Amino acid sequence: VVEGPNVMEGYWNDEEGTNKVFTENSLNGIRRVKTGDLFRIDQEGFLYFCRRKSRMIKTRGYRFFPQELERQIAEKEGVIECRVIGIPHRIYGEQICICVYLKNREALEAVKEKADYLPEYLHNYRIWVWDEPLPRNKNGKIDDMRIRRMAENDTSILGV
Repeated sequence: VVEGPNVMEGYWNDEEGTNKVFTENSLNGIRRVKTGDLFRIDQEGFLYFCRRKSRMIKTRGYRFFPQELERQIAEKEGVIECRVIGIPHRIYGEQICICVYLKNREALEAVKEKADYLPEYLHNYRIWVWDEPLPRNKNGKIDDMRIRRMAENDTSILGV
């Protein structure tokens, strides 16, 4: 939770979303927001962003929910798996990373074509082609955190 005079009034034309995350501190009346972000704090009191609690990606000041893009890409011929994640970016906040496991390289053109239909403000994406299934966690779900760490540590793999 973040509070203070710099907290915005709410989401533009989204009263329901605003009411879910924006409140006032009952003790002092100061506006606050539940960010949905997870941080760690060091011994000196500095906060470090770790990841988002939800799958929402925030890039260039816009909120982007990747599930619909994942569904559309997964429907393309030759796509075995698709996951869209946000990775930290020093200018954009987060950069969209489209991770795909494909039957063949010809399917890559269909993925690029679909990504190009994103609104202009989301054209800061990268496509990461995997030659094997995407990594899974202990529950058998795609391991977003592991993919994110791999992407952060090896930027050469992000461009196509």
